[in-house]
Amino acid sequence: MRSLLVLSCLALAGCVEVTRFKADTGDVYLADCENPVRLQSCQAAMAATCPQGYDVLAAVVREEHDEKIVTKSGYFKCR
Repeated sequence: MRSLLVLSCLALAGCVEVTRFKADTGDVYLADCENPVRLQSCQAAMAATCPQGYDVLAAVVREEHDEKIVTKSGYFKCR
């Protein structure tokens, strides 16, 4: 039972988290790719979410010590 729990946790940690936001112009998604433990690539997660293709709308930018850092995470929309 314990090994099943551990495997389940590892499987969940390996996926990029994709969050859907409803908008008047259609759904917009956020791919959270900043967790270094994740095994799946952002491109694979976006392709799985949008099998017909996707358009990247914007990268997530965070501020650290008065410096803007572009992250691997970003917003996208299905075609």
